[in-house]
Amino acid sequence: MKIKELFKDKKTVIRVILFVAAIVIAATMFSRALLGLSRNKEGYQAITATPVEDALVYANGFTFNYYFSGSSGEIKEKIKEVTAAYSNALCRAYKQLDADEEYNGYNNIATLNRIACSNPASAGVIEGEPVKVSDELFAILKDAYYRTLTEEHYNMFAGDLYGYISSILVLNEPQEFDPAINADTADRLERLKELVSHNEYFNLEFLSDTEHTVRFSVNKEYFDRLAELEIEPAPLNIGILKDAYMAETVRTVMEQGGYTDGYLTTQSGLTLALSKQSGLNFCIYGVKDENVAILDTVPSESSAVYCAFKAFGFGNEAMYYAFAIGDDMYYRCPYFSLKTGYDNGKYLTLYSFRDITTNDIHPCADAVMRTLNLWCDESGSDPLSTWDGYKTYYVTRDDMGTVIKK
Repeated sequence: MKIKELFKDKKTVIRVILFVAAIVIAATMFSRALLGLSRNKEGYQAITATPVEDALVYANGFTFNYYFSGSSGEIKEKIKEVTAAYSNALCRAYKQLDADEEYNGYNNIATLNRIACSNPASAGVIEGEPVKVSDELFAILKDAYYRTLTEEHYNMFAGDLYGYISSILVLNEPQEFDPAINADTADRLERLKELVSHNEYFNLEFLSDTEHTVRFSVNKEYFDRLAELEIEPAPLNIGILKDAYMAETVRTVMEQGGYTDGYLTTQSGLTLALSKQSGLNFCIYGVKDENVAILDTVPSESSAVYCAFKAFGFGNEAMYYAFAIGDDMYYRCPYFSLKTGYDNGKYLTLYSFRDITTNDIHPCADAVMRTLNLWCDESGSDPLSTWDGYKTYYVTRDDMGTVIKK
């Protein structure tokens, strides 16, 4: 069957997307392998994060490219310096934001979850102990808490809902458990959405700005209702903003160390260019002639942040799947509203792009939240009007070959 014929059947659209994307990924990896032959020569080098025994996957999904110049010996030493700074910053951020595992020498989000969830048999509010965290984590928790109070589709206390949806996305055969098909999944999802919508069940206190002390507490009713679903509690979770905060931590460390000519990319869709980086071209993907294709590029000559959401995965990329019921296509991906559990069904790809300066404290988190608001908005209004300074590009699921610019 020809590709053109395949696209006449909606059920096979996503398969073609994944097949073509797999070829693109393979070609990219091959070109990177060739570039590796020129180590210690002037130009961009992909920095390989140093392995860490107690956090083997801390660098998964992150790529850091840095521009080196000078003699071969100078470049060799600079690569060591940049690798050490990048690895240390990324690993520290990963460990502090981990909601499930604790690490020696760190009080992290998992620590706050463990303390708050340690005595669910008590009555009333399970008041956690005060916990001293790093200045980095303290600032991140404050920012995420503010966004929880002010953003419609984000909730740092919805870790158990986030975990449940993610556990379906990573399955080898997720469609069987999709809420559009599986009534039990749909019921559990509805109950979890309603449960985490009660912000009064959770209390995150910032006890000392100087000592960076916080306390996380959870109401017993939350534990009782969650137990009915046979889910182990871990309500505190940075969720979709985790990669953003990790990237910002790396940016701060690299800039402070004078390493300013490079860019960081994440598999989740972020690109963050450091202050001396220029000459990048950001790609806008869609479908052209029944193939995944770059429909447009966005040039950047300065430090910038670029956030990309897509409804489909590349190759066998986890957290994505699609299926059809009758004439209706369903796309499942990591970008969803913690209010509804879904996106708005409009976009195939969606991009937010903005030039930034070192004065921008949370450029990645801001870009992710902006893109998430657009991705999930069902109001019919124009949410773009409240976000100044961004360029917006998108491709809809109804017209996969056309880029719309705002």
